[in-house]
Amino acid sequence: MLGNDDRSLSRDPIATQDATPNQWDNPNRELKAFYKDLLKLRHSSPALLRGSLVRVPYDCETILVFMREHSDEQMLCMINFSDFQPEIPLPDSLVCVQWQVWRDGEFQRDPVNLHNREIGVREVLVARRVSH
Repeated sequence: MLGNDDRSLSRDPIATQDATPNQWDNPNRELKAFYKDLLKLRHSSPALLRGSLVRVPYDCETILVFMREHSDEQMLCMINFSDFQPEIPLPDSLVCVQWQVWRDGEFQRDPVNLHNREIGVREVLVARRVSH
């Protein structure tokens, strides 16, 4: 069994490298920040935490579209796992209302209509329904 000081005897090439703790974090810093923002959003939203799940029909196995609803909060989530940027036709019941899109860790002030919304390559889009 190898002790902590016997790293040079290990056959594991990663164990023989002199790695600093930050070396592992740096390449994924943006992704890590994005996941932290998503978790923060989830914990601040009753719909995302406890809401019922409603799948929005979309015929593509690399794109997931669903709603989470709780009390008066509705959240629309679109996840594109593909390498292309599709235009997603949403049902009329979702198009005729206004949504606040979540970007850069917060909901945008100006509500938008999501009619035939494009979703970027490997993008996650979360929108909150604006109640009148």
